Amino acid sequence: MGITTRQFGPNAKGSRLTTAEMDENFNYLNDYGVIATTNEYYVLAGFSGDSPSDGSKASPYPTIAAAISAADADGHSATNPAFIILLSNIAEDVTISTGGIWLTSDYGTGTQGSVTLSGSITINGDDNRLSANHFSISNLRIVAPIDSPGVLFTGTNPQRLYMRDLWIDASGTTGSCIYADNTGTGSVCHLNTGHLTHSGSGDVYCFDAEYGGMYLTDIETSGSNVQVAKVGSGATLTLDSSEIDATGEAAIEVYGGILVVTRSTINNTKARSHGIACKTSGSVVTIGDCLFNIHPDAAGKAVFGEPGTSSNLYYQYIAFFPDSNRGISAGTITAVPLETTFV
Repeated sequence: MGITTRQFGPNAKGSRLTTAEMDENFNYLNDYGVIATTNEYYVLAGFSGDSPSDGSKASPYPTIAAAISAADADGHSATNPAFIILLSNIAEDVTISTGGIWLTSDYGTGTQGSVTLSGSITINGDDNRLSANHFSISNLRIVAPIDSPGVLFTGTNPQRLYMRDLWIDASGTTGSCIYADNTGTGSVCHLNTGHLTHSGSGDVYCFDAEYGGMYLTDIETSGSNVQVAKVGSGATLTLDSSEIDATGEAAIEVYGGILVVTRSTINNTKARSHGIACKTSGSVVTIGDCLFNIHPDAAGKAVFGEPGTSSNLYYQYIAFFPDSNRGISAGTITAVPLETTFV
């Protein structure tokens, strides 16, 4: 059963435990003889074995909301985090507002055989200090409701979200795997290692950065009729070491924001499609060590600029698949090679 045990022999100094030390150790035991940790809150969907549950692995909470409520009551914070650990698949929309809540699962990895959470996770910090609004999501598969985001990074207070090992499915005509519209100064949203897929129609994205910073590393995308990313005028989106697979009008659309892509492959198999599309004036794109594989239809471009706009492209070490579209909208995109030496 994976029960945790505690050594009741010698203490850290190598001598036998005193009576007081043994009493203190036994105070950690719950009714099942399992060590009750102070920062782990287990969740098993619908568990009804105890009333009330104590959040241990033997007596888990039936919902994520109950576990978060208990962690809040215990005073956890960004400097004293609480781990909400899922033991089973669960269907629940989750809202996390208190910094220091780490949501994860007990087995597998997010991209291989992990627990599935069917619902949306909303991150909206309730403190006005960036240092207090730290959150983490890891080791999960998230299946978002139709037309809803898998992860919603929102609110007006500054916050940081760190994600790792996630598989996120989104669907419908709206909603994204990750949607970031938090307007707090200094807010950042990170994902390291993830598979993002969107199956739907319309102007939909795997990740949508409207404000703040979004940093994605080791990302794979897929889906039907999907555009991978949007960069709003208030956002900086950085993609590194990723495979961007699109089947929509453009792999990445930039609406006046800043896009940085390094050591990645940008694919778009749809005819008359683009790799990167600068949709409004003032868009800034920097790409380096990247490989383009864009449908060769002449109506598309590797880097496209909407007519009547003006955007800047900075590039270095760019390559193209054989027969891939190498076009650029010369009238709307100013392309400048990056310098390689300091002056």
